Amino acid sequence: MKSVITLLIFAPLPVVPKLVKSAVEIIGIGGLVAGAEKWMNKKRGAMTDKVGKWRENKLTSQFGKHRREKAQLRNAQIRGGTYRGRGGFVNPRNWRSGANRRFNAMSGDFGQKRKLAGSAAALAEDNERMKAANAWIADNNMSSDRLAEIATGFTRDKDGKKVAADLSGISSYQRRAAMQALAPHMTSKQASDLAEASASFGDASLQKEAANAIAESGAKKAPWLGGKQLEAIKQGTYNEKE
Repeated sequence: MKSVITLLIFAPLPVVPKLVKSAVEIIGIGGLVAGAEKWMNKKRGAMTDKVGKWRENKLTSQFGKHRREKAQLRNAQIRGGTYRGRGGFVNPRNWRSGANRRFNAMSGDFGQKRKLAGSAAALAEDNERMKAANAWIADNNMSSDRLAEIATGFTRDKDGKKVAADLSGISSYQRRAAMQALAPHMTSKQASDLAEASASFGDASLQKEAANAIAESGAKKAPWLGGKQLEAIKQGTYNEKE
């Protein structure tokens, strides 16, 4: 059966009708169709298996590469003494980073090089995460109000009272990206809310991003903000009453 089908595929066009007639006479049209279907299904199944394995191997390879790159960045930060992971004192990586930080401080130029390498690794990781966060903001096509909610962590009800915004699943990088996206068209009210919220962030990167976003929004939109207030926002000590 397979030989007959192969012969039909590769035979010159003028000869095909005669071959088909002969094949029908030998095995019957039903047998020919059934055989062709069986052969095609077998080939299709083999191709599907190959594609599936290729995709799996490619994803596994990409994930492995991602993990290796993250490990390299993390190790560079630990050597430089700039790594600060979760868990505080109970995290062994934090111990190693702290020990390296003290060692680098005592070892002159060598320690300074290690520290700079750690800072560069931390910056590289930060940049990669911010690229992903900015892409997330762009993909979701968010309104100015939603960006303000993510940036500040709250919204206001009809009476003007604060209501906590839903930030489940949203990282500090995504909040920073929201501030960056909001900055060019931030209203004076949004700038005021962001400045007020900055004191509760407890995250230096969010505080710095808030100060930068408010400064970028322009003096006309936030004339009450000067260098002193922006510095207070960066330090997390801003008080709207002062």
